Amino acid sequence: MSKINQRLEQGQKLNPKQIIEANLMQMNLATLEKRILEEIESNPVLDIADDEQDYNDEDNTDDSDFNWEDLISNPEDYSMPSSSRLEAKEDYERDYSKPTLVEDFMVQLNDLNINE
Repeated sequence: MSKINQRLEQGQKLNPKQIIEANLMQMNLATLEKRILEEIESNPVLDIADDEQDYNDEDNTDDSDFNWEDLISNPEDYSMPSSSRLEAKEDYERDYSKPTLVEDFMVQLNDLNINE
């Protein structure tokens, strides 16, 4: 008599980047700050940026360079032609008495009474 065996295995392998990210996520604030300072000291390319100055530079954009007249142009440039207005109106009108595709699909699934 023949014997048939079947075996299912599942495993997970983490790459080095995932391991480092997981270790960083588990650190508390003091340990994380210490680790960042150690990395900055050991790597001459890294530098501490002044966050307050960066945020202030982004907030203080010069509004005088922006031409508001370009933004507020002729409204006729953006209006739809009259024939396409009717088509667009039909696209937005919907018969709510009929179910949508998703609603119809859900009813069919419920009728099947699938239990897992």
